[in-house]
Amino acid sequence: MRKICDVLNIFRRHRADCSGAGTRSPACPSKPKCSIHYEGVNGTGKRLKPQALKDPASGSGVRDWNRAVEIVRNMELPAPEEPTQKPQVSLDQAIESFLAFKSHRSTDVRRKARLLLGRLKSFLERRGKTTVPEVNFTDLVAFRSEWTDASSTQRRNQEVLRGFFRYCVKSEFGEKNPAVDLDSIREGRPKTDPFTRKELDRIFAATENLADEYGRRGAPIATQTRAFALIMRYTGMSVGDTAKLEKNAVDGCRIRTYRKKTGVCSLRFRHSSSML
Repeated sequence: MRKICDVLNIFRRHRADCSGAGTRSPACPSKPKCSIHYEGVNGTGKRLKPQALKDPASGSGVRDWNRAVEIVRNMELPAPEEPTQKPQVSLDQAIESFLAFKSHRSTDVRRKARLLLGRLKSFLERRGKTTVPEVNFTDLVAFRSEWTDASSTQRRNQEVLRGFFRYCVKSEFGEKNPAVDLDSIREGRPKTDPFTRKELDRIFAATENLADEYGRRGAPIATQTRAFALIMRYTGMSVGDTAKLEKNAVDGCRIRTYRKKTGVCSLRFRHSSSML
């Protein structure tokens, strides 16, 4: 630490009628004491000519030596550095960076993310906002209120928004995630009741009369459709799983199906003697 005299020098400027006149001694026998002056280089590196020391609290001259030392010590401190303002990242830059980050995902996932974020960018530009830090929670609430898609699509889009702004925070494009407090979207799909016995009888009766492309009834297509309905009825498999079911997966009354989850395949056996 540098001494006060190395930067700013304080001294008394004695009056002509004071016994200390002509010197710069700190002691002063006069009452009131002679005023204190200073000179030298302050904390900003500026050289100052000899001048009277003023108390910043009262604006009056300083006569107390201890108070003068305290004031000068503060003047020696370097000026605080102004915080550097980070450049504002535009929405265009953030979206392109996010899509590049998602380059390992499927083409369909990236296409849907690009479409949604493009709609978001257009919406925010209409509100006069073009950078990531400008976006706030109310902007996203207003953007979401314009959605008319199915509830499942809206939930997917909301997850894309959360992922995008979470990426922006981690990339230091912005300090906060305005999408984190968006409430969940309820499932709008109506509850599906199982078929009644009468409805099932009508379904299976209809398969017997199903015509092929030539108008013939009772053809192989009718048998295949009946088998398709029977598998779904007695195994509980979905339409997609039944459509992809291979012949070698059927072993007597047992059907082997595979479910992929977190990269691991699990083998399941479905058994039903009711189909026979």
